[in-house]
Amino acid sequence: MATSQIPPEAQDPISVLISRLLAGPARPGQAFTLPGMTYGALYDMARRFKACFDTVGENRLPVCIATEDRA
Repeated sequence: MATSQIPPEAQDPISVLISRLLAGPARPGQAFTLPGMTYGALYDMARRFKACFDTVGENRLPVCIATEDRA
């Protein structure tokens, strides 16, 4: 049985959290931190990062992304 077919209360907490994160924001238009930055925009930015790193090839080394500003 796939993880998505198991009721959330029967799944381990990490699987539930991962499923929620991968599903995207519940309210994409909600402000994230600063005006103009929404949860939807943040998820779009994450998708672009993932697409860039997916094209790197088989050399899948860990990447750390840091910023001074959450937005």
